[in-house]
Amino acid sequence: MELSTKEFRDRIEKLSDTHFPDTKVQIREYSKFRIKLRLVFSADLFVEVFYAPQTEKTSFALIKEKERIFGIDNLGGWHRHPLGKPTNHVDIAEPELHEIFESLKSAKEDT
Repeated sequence: MELSTKEFRDRIEKLSDTHFPDTKVQIREYSKFRIKLRLVFSADLFVEVFYAPQTEKTSFALIKEKERIFGIDNLGGWHRHPLGKPTNHVDIAEPELHEIFESLKSAKEDT
């Protein structure tokens, strides 16, 4: 994924509007080197997002009551942390952002 942090933020905001129209996007850190943001569903349910273009580190974690319950990231290769077994790593091919959002939506609906 070769995007600037601005391009990444713009895509995340657009995908959030499409998949989670009632969600607030909170930018927690933003520079040309990295971005951290949250897609907030409620005080105890949100998606933590991180992206750093120089290192190509990307992560999405669905957090419920301060614990990751699902995730997709590329630390050590692209993998998924399945719902119900968030400490497990299941290798996957590099997903498109819209595929990540579809997985997050499905995981959120199953919580």
